[in-house]
Amino acid sequence: MTVSYNYAIYLGAIVQWGFLFAFLHALANSINKPDKELVYISLVMCICYSGSLFTDYGQTTYLDFILLDACTLLALLFLKRFKFKSYPVAYYYVTAGLCINIIFSFLMHLDMTFSKYYEYWWFWSVFTAVVGSVNICMITVCFINRDFLGLVKFKSWFFNRTL
Repeated sequence: MTVSYNYAIYLGAIVQWGFLFAFLHALANSINKPDKELVYISLVMCICYSGSLFTDYGQTTYLDFILLDACTLLALLFLKRFKFKSYPVAYYYVTAGLCINIIFSFLMHLDMTFSKYYEYWWFWSVFTAVVGSVNICMITVCFINRDFLGLVKFKSWFFNRTL
């Protein structure tokens, strides 16, 4: 792997810490406001990603990360169905980020399971960079709730264009 065992532990803790503080920030900002959607999103991300704190990275497969992200995505879809009155920007970013993480974890799972080639190659660096960047984007959008990459604008343009 490109990421050593100790580095993976610290990186996972930093991501979980980021979601915890994003939740606390959203909670503090929404005390006197009626819309709590950002609090719910941050809470789901904080709870689901806290499960990775107790992960033994030496024994965990990428399938475990796929299942963790899929459960997180299902929890967000459940909240969308029953709790959200409107969809904050963070919802779109977090669901897109979780889907990207699932896809890349699945590709790594296929690489490790079927190719049985454990020597370093370029895709491992791509995986590390993409998943790390996506996690940082998800944490950032849970703090600011702004469309800083234009994802929501692109979604609106893509689905509202005439064919």
